[in-house]
Amino acid sequence: MTATQRPTRASVQSAALAAPRPAPRRPPRPTPLRVVAPGERTPLARLRRRRLIVFGLAALAVIGLFGLVAEHTVLAQQQFRLASLQSQAAAESARNQALQLQVAQLQSPSRIVSEARTKLGMVPPAGITYLVPGQKGAKVKGQVTPTPTISQTPPASSSATTIPALSSTSAAAPTSPSSSSAP
Repeated sequence: MTATQRPTRASVQSAALAAPRPAPRRPPRPTPLRVVAPGERTPLARLRRRRLIVFGLAALAVIGLFGLVAEHTVLAQQQFRLASLQSQAAAESARNQALQLQVAQLQSPSRIVSEARTKLGMVPPAGITYLVPGQKGAKVKGQVTPTPTISQTPPASSSATTIPALSSTSAAAPTSPSSSSAP
């Protein structure tokens, strides 16, 4: 046939007869029945079991991932808390060092002497007497030694009163300083 010719009805029918026709569909033959032994699974039961196992494993994987994410979240929160506590500990450590420095400054002997002179009006004693216990009670043994002079002089104030130094010789029997030697 050429492009100018039209197909005729007879040519269309002959072409349809020449083409192979599909075979009619037959229903599938049922599989033969057989007796299933105890403990043996049918193919359908095996398929269900496989699906159940696959679904169980997938659910276990999803639960494991959620657990891992939850654990990571808790770990991140604890890291933030730890960082906060570490910064707080560093601040408290610095405060502790500052307080220790302040205590050391307040305990210095020169500060204590100056505070005793200015606030309490204390003065150094004129001399020191050493007492030594004897066989029949305490005896005064020793001599009155002059105290070393301290380079700091107490400030003059009208409210400060001078307290006279008490000698232990007035409390015990008087002795002469030349009769015994100092330890």
